Amino acid sequence: MATQVRGDRDRARPYAARSVNRLRKGQSGQGMVEYALILVMVSVVVLIVLITTGAQIKNMFTDIACTVAWGSQSC
Repeated sequence: MATQVRGDRDRARPYAARSVNRLRKGQSGQGMVEYALILVMVSVVVLIVLITTGAQIKNMFTDIACTVAWGSQSC
């Protein structure tokens, strides 16, 4: 009985491997498209954040530069 189960399992492996390979062939370019879409979405979010907070960040760095250069925040 144990050899029968083992034999069935050994015959099922090539079938399972072929099935998985068949599924993967249809999705070969899908991964790159998904990565490109994620990259575009992240880029859009970064641009929106920089546009909305750009002036605040600029002022913060200006204050830091003035403090380092002159010892006060008045430039």
